[in-house]
Amino acid sequence: MSTKRIKLYFWKFDNPDLVDLDIGIIRLFCEVAFVTKESYTDPYSAVLDTGAPVSVIPYQIWSMLKVNKIRDYAIRGIVPKRECSLPVTVGEVSCILLDKEERTKRIKVKSYLAHSNEVPLIIGFKDLLDKLGIYLDFRKNLAYLEYENL
Repeated sequence: MSTKRIKLYFWKFDNPDLVDLDIGIIRLFCEVAFVTKESYTDPYSAVLDTGAPVSVIPYQIWSMLKVNKIRDYAIRGIVPKRECSLPVTVGEVSCILLDKEERTKRIKVKSYLAHSNEVPLIIGFKDLLDKLGIYLDFRKNLAYLEYENL
């Protein structure tokens, strides 16, 4: 049984309001392709968010996928107020994670399907990060997901 790796990558942005304090914005990204009714989408860059319990998919992406809708819901972030919630549908989609050399097998993923395009594509723990090992070292610009038999 061999261990395989999917390469991840970092993006660092300046925060215009805090540039004088050298506080930037760092995001970890992966590539993901989703199962449509006919085949797969082109790969999308997704934020790999170790603080997200569930993946979030914008409407423009999930509207063309093969989707099993489960129920409507509203997610809240760091500000738990009702007016700061985001309406979503909890659903199940299938996807693969990939880089230029490797790809996982098809994985069924419970996700929050956003009702708008005003959200980033986020990969969270449920059904993905709970099945894959993650390694990251920002100092060395090195990050990857590790898996066996996916």
